Amino acid sequence: MDMRQMLEQAQNLTRALAELDARFKAHELEAASRDGQVALRLNAAYEVIGVHVAPELLASGDKAAAERAVAEALRGVLASIRKYREEQRAGVTGGMHLPEF
Repeated sequence: MDMRQMLEQAQNLTRALAELDARFKAHELEAASRDGQVALRLNAAYEVIGVHVAPELLASGDKAAAERAVAEALRGVLASIRKYREEQRAGVTGGMHLPEF
């Protein structure tokens, strides 16, 4: 492979990564706590789009329950984001497992 081909491949990869970043920002995922009292919506770039906390949970004053519900929803949405990002990166990298970028 000559230098021109290598440079072209690098430019193609740069372009593909920029497109992937745009896809991450546009793709939204949501998860809720098991009891449905907290729901979080993030995009695949890990930006928070929305938070819903049921009024009953707030009114209960149960701090520990609220913390558990937020943690459950956060674990769920982060797992969904990781899975989506891995699938999308695999398409760009030809299935090679590269570190998060």
